[in-house]
Amino acid sequence: MIELNTLGIISKAGMGIIGIENVKKYLKKLKIKKGFFILAKDASETTRKKALFLKEKYNLPLIELGTKKELAKFFKKEEVSFIYVKTRGFLKII
Repeated sequence: MIELNTLGIISKAGMGIIGIENVKKYLKKLKIKKGFFILAKDASETTRKKALFLKEKYNLPLIELGTKKELAKFFKKEEVSFIYVKTRGFLKII
């Protein structure tokens, strides 16, 4: 559970970008990508394929964590399948 609680800190700190399309737009603007991805364990196959593509394209870590509903509660959404966390510092906690 400590892993999921870390998402509360990420959310409050404004360190998470939610959704595949939002993440793509955000990453295009960055020169240096130093974060990592979180994918919900119950994400759709389409989202999973897109997430794996981004992982390979940007050579960034990707972890699977929680369900869409569990991830969503920290971001005050109904469902969240994919998150980009802006810094890898949180990866040590998760």
